[in-house]
Amino acid sequence: QRNTMNIDYQATKVEPPTFDGYLAEGLYLLELLFEKIDVDGSGFIQFEELVRYLATKNFSDGQRLKNAFEQVDLDRSEALEFGEFFALIFIWAQSSPNELQIFFPNPTNKEVFEQTVKSFYEEMTSFGTDKSSRLPFSEVRAFFAAKLPSYLEGGNLEATCNEIFPNQPEDLSLVAVGLLLYAVLARSGRTRLRGKYAHGAAAPAVAAEA
Repeated sequence: QRNTMNIDYQATKVEPPTFDGYLAEGLYLLELLFEKIDVDGSGFIQFEELVRYLATKNFSDGQRLKNAFEQVDLDRSEALEFGEFFALIFIWAQSSPNELQIFFPNPTNKEVFEQTVKSFYEEMTSFGTDKSSRLPFSEVRAFFAAKLPSYLEGGNLEATCNEIFPNQPEDLSLVAVGLLLYAVLARSGRTRLRGKYAHGAAAPAVAAEA
């Protein structure tokens, strides 16, 4: 039986508007959305589940959706874990911002998530010293130290990295960064996140681009 969360949740406006506040609220919206689409409760989103969900929002461009799905399904499992879903929605928000309401029909949720995406890309770009789409672990640690220092307490970052990426790669893709942020914030106990999708399924994907 699915352990259903509050899928009708309305985001809290982040006051004062801080990066960590938007990140925590945006990731919580994604966690709720993931559970809503994952109707079989497997912890993964199948393509057909995504198609069925978007059909209820009057979105019918199957080929475009398939292309977006395949772009982030880096391990070619034909199912998205949370990090891959994170990448899908973030890329969608950048490429088709006017259609973000199909995922977040609540105007407040859409506004908060838009700001989450904007803040995330601004901060991550500033830490990508070579301006690529990947971040070395050294830059990831620097990012946490500068922008999310409270989440480093008790070795949370290192412990989470070791668990979800047991064979630590030299750098992380957007998929892997999304999964890591979600897992670290969830396991800190400082946010609403439950972390039920914070498993290491994305580990093989860190070698690919997204």
